[in-house]
Amino acid sequence: MTDNKVDVINKLEESIFNGYIDNNVMVQIIELLKGYLNLQTLSNYAKSENISYNAAKKRKKETLIINGITFVINNL
Repeated sequence: MTDNKVDVINKLEESIFNGYIDNNVMVQIIELLKGYLNLQTLSNYAKSENISYNAAKKRKKETLIINGITFVINNL
């Protein structure tokens, strides 16, 4: 990761912990990222690709796990 990208992440973290960004703004950021990354649960990804759940699990896609739920990053 480049220094510029690390700086952006650090500034975002600092803004959150200093109270400049509240929960409403964080929800908007998450929604923006969800749209950009085209995050889909594994089952929704399987449905959208017309494949079985097990086939979706075996595909070489980037994933994100939040609270035990697997999301597929499908923005390519």
